[in-house]
Amino acid sequence: MIIYKCMKRDKVNSMNNKLEGSLTVEAALIFPIIFFTVICIIYIGIYLYDVTSLEAIVNETSGRYQLAYTKKIDFDTGKALSSESRIDEGIYWRLAYDRSLNDNAEAYIKKQIKERLIMNEEDIYTAIKLKNYVLKKYITITVEKDFNTPFVIINNLLRINDSGLNMCVNSKVLVNEPCELIRNIDMIDDMTDYVPAISNVKDKYDDKVNDIIEFFNNL
Repeated sequence: MIIYKCMKRDKVNSMNNKLEGSLTVEAALIFPIIFFTVICIIYIGIYLYDVTSLEAIVNETSGRYQLAYTKKIDFDTGKALSSESRIDEGIYWRLAYDRSLNDNAEAYIKKQIKERLIMNEEDIYTAIKLKNYVLKKYITITVEKDFNTPFVIINNLLRINDSGLNMCVNSKVLVNEPCELIRNIDMIDDMTDYVPAISNVKDKYDDKVNDIIEFFNNL
């Protein structure tokens, strides 16, 4: 009886040892997968956070650029400019392209990226363009930034093409200048006086308008 109990105890111990060994092997196989999955999820969260923050930075910069371009605020301080300082600029200051505003905007973007993004050590490409369509203007700011983790394997898992995983954010803002719009329309109107075909149409239009005014005056 004693021998039977000892044999039974040895058998149970042997089964427990085999079970523990099996669990150890399974854990050793599964742990790397779980580890890299968790790390990937963490960096995906960081990527989404950085993209959202970068969009906020670019949108904020484009709005600030638009106000600074129209001489309403100082770009560096964000404070409103006095009417006297705007008058001193004259009405033809737009004819001279001021590169310093672009430089200030690029420096502002890089500073905000350093302060607000988690992965902020990668190279940054910034493009600022002002497109003038006479009657309206658009400011377009594009920012591209690489996203690299310290793990080569994770970089290969997250990349979507050979160029790697990067962030690209674009913001387009309409420049609101009512005074400049009126001046441009007046300039176009004056220039059409030197085009015979358009000038004749304008004369006929003016005659029709005068006839209508005279008709109502005679009522």
